[in-house]
Amino acid sequence: MTIEMQNDREDSALLLAVMEAAVDAIIVADNTGCMLRVNSAACELFRYKSEELIGQSVNMLMPQALAERHDGFMAHHIETDEKRIIGIGRDVEGLRSDGSIFPLHLSVGNTELQGQQLFVGILHDLTERRASQDALARSQRLDAIGKLSGGIAHDFNNLLTVVIGNLELLEMRGVDERQAAL
Repeated sequence: MTIEMQNDREDSALLLAVMEAAVDAIIVADNTGCMLRVNSAACELFRYKSEELIGQSVNMLMPQALAERHDGFMAHHIETDEKRIIGIGRDVEGLRSDGSIFPLHLSVGNTELQGQQLFVGILHDLTERRASQDALARSQRLDAIGKLSGGIAHDFNNLLTVVIGNLELLEMRGVDERQAAL
């Protein structure tokens, strides 16, 4: 075995180890969007077995509206080399095998290997982060409502104090003839 073949095997083993160690989903696809490799985190995230993903289009992991436009995005990038997501990343939605849609962050890189253009997608599930953000926003709204209610109650209490004070003054003054007739 040549040194070059040994290095290729080591590189391949290292790549597989890195993919499997990653907690985020990693998908390697060709320039047509056909998935060539997926890690176990991708299978878990999208709830598929690896054999159900390998050889399939990445479009199956996207809501229909995005899937319909994805091939055009890829073709545009290949033709123009314009980077709308590659090296930048973007929050998008994913589609699980059960049909549920969930938020995720997608980072994409590309390379050429043996004359073939490959794309590597790293996907991070944002479900928990979004739930935390929603809970925080709800809490802030409730806090604002509480402060507003407290302010209104305070103002109302001030008005009642004036009314009660005037009633006490009237009571101290006693009843005159006109009031007694009522």
